[in-house]
Amino acid sequence: MIKGKGYLKFSKSKNKIYVYLFGRLTGEEKKKNLFAFGRLENALENMYQIRESDRLPAELSELGFNFDDLDEWILALETRTTRNNKKINLPVIEERCFEDVTNYDLLGMSEKEVKSLNKDETFKMYSDLLEMIFGALAHIEELEEIEEG
Repeated sequence: MIKGKGYLKFSKSKNKIYVYLFGRLTGEEKKKNLFAFGRLENALENMYQIRESDRLPAELSELGFNFDDLDEWILALETRTTRNNKKINLPVIEERCFEDVTNYDLLGMSEKEVKSLNKDETFKMYSDLLEMIFGALAHIEELEEIEEG
């Protein structure tokens, strides 16, 4: 069983950000990785799929988590704010992450402009793109609910 509440933690590996559920198990001193939701760009969709299946993965159920916890994690990812209203700071992605973008028009910049960004500018652009993606996903979900209703 889990001691207290789990929380989302973001880890950068090979210039990709991964989303993990971290927490402390009863009787243990160290916090540890309890569950992996996958890469950041897929994590929210993975959480939606769990909710839509109406069945929590066994690993989460066995730790005492429920759908209220899942909804809290979804909200945290959508708003990038913790349950304590603290802003979630994502690890910095180096500017080379945009080198494989082939359609620079989507970014509203030329290839030369994208490649000349410093780390702060790259982080801001990445954050802005994530906000647009999360907003689009939320809008799609609203449209699907309207169609179903």
